[in-house]
Amino acid sequence: MRSRIGFLALAGLLIAGCAGQTPEPRVVLKPVPVATPVGCVVGRPSEPQSLLERVPDETWDALAPGAKARAVEAQAGERMNYADALKAATSGCKDAPD
Repeated sequence: MRSRIGFLALAGLLIAGCAGQTPEPRVVLKPVPVATPVGCVVGRPSEPQSLLERVPDETWDALAPGAKARAVEAQAGERMNYADALKAATSGCKDAPD
């Protein structure tokens, strides 16, 4: 009998202690600096115009084979110069995080 009374008293105290409301946690908002990736390219070169856009079909058909070869060679040189200029313009930029 004593063990039941002790158990009931302990259970009653436990329930009474848990019946009270717990205080709500305090919310504190603080500004936190966050790194944001931004563009760093200045003076990006313009992309060279392709031969299809630059030379009409009628003019291309009228060109001699040697002239066509020189035009294609010049186009390749322009593309290589563009790639070099683009690399120079963007070489100071770090890769953006994934």
